[in-house]
Amino acid sequence: MLSLMSIVYTHMFLLKKILKVLKIVFAIAQTYSTRLRSKDRQASWAYLRYACNNLFVSFCNGHFNAKRVFCPCCGWSGYDFIPIDGGIFWVPRMVCPACLSYDRHRAFSLYVKQYDRRLLETAGTTLHVAPETYVAILARQNTGHHYIVTDLFFERLQAGNGTPFQSDIQQLSLPDRCVDTLICFHVLEHIKDDRAAVAELYRVLKPGGVAYIMVPINTTFEETQFFGEPNPDIYDHYWAPGKDYHTHLGIFDSCVEVAPEEFLSPEDVFRYGAPSKEIIFVCKRNG
Repeated sequence: MLSLMSIVYTHMFLLKKILKVLKIVFAIAQTYSTRLRSKDRQASWAYLRYACNNLFVSFCNGHFNAKRVFCPCCGWSGYDFIPIDGGIFWVPRMVCPACLSYDRHRAFSLYVKQYDRRLLETAGTTLHVAPETYVAILARQNTGHHYIVTDLFFERLQAGNGTPFQSDIQQLSLPDRCVDTLICFHVLEHIKDDRAAVAELYRVLKPGGVAYIMVPINTTFEETQFFGEPNPDIYDHYWAPGKDYHTHLGIFDSCVEVAPEEFLSPEDVFRYGAPSKEIIFVCKRNG
């Protein structure tokens, strides 16, 4: 009797596994077909590659005790970081499955901890534009500064847990030269007149102040592309920043591009999931 029950249980368990796999395969096939009809073959192929990679990495993270990668934002370790589906493209090794931090968050976290501790140790006022949770947690480790956060949409300010005020980056409601340290990540590509926004960042920065700026650099583009209107296929971006994006930051007295491989070994670049495209623009105002 026990043997029969054991056989039934085993078969039920296998059946549930098979049904689960079939459900996943059906969902992937359905989405692939929808992308093929609504977009094009390239978009559907990108989704298929994303889905297969996501399944593989998720399986390895769940079933193998491999500690190939490590997230400096939360301490998770596992087989690999998971990809994202961008609609018409996919990006591998981007998201931490534990805390959902992105590669830019990990790169910046390592940068300020190992290479440039100004954010963690400088007193004065720090302005964080469109605060992201993982960068905000890092910034709040500095108890000696006044941490303020701003966004066009007030409900998004909760992620920063700083002193909030609602404002448009193209018209910040702050006096001139009042900020010692400034953080602005993945905002400027959403602004039609991004140079006007950059001019505002420069205006509020004190002489001797530093602005840390990041945008999604496409390393295959020599020149930054302008769409003229929000591109629905790329998160409503006005811009696709290329290798020349530093020219958009020319109002600053100095602008240094810092790539992860400049402060990490090749082994650590892989281990922390901090690819070379995650360039940190360290911009300064002298006077």
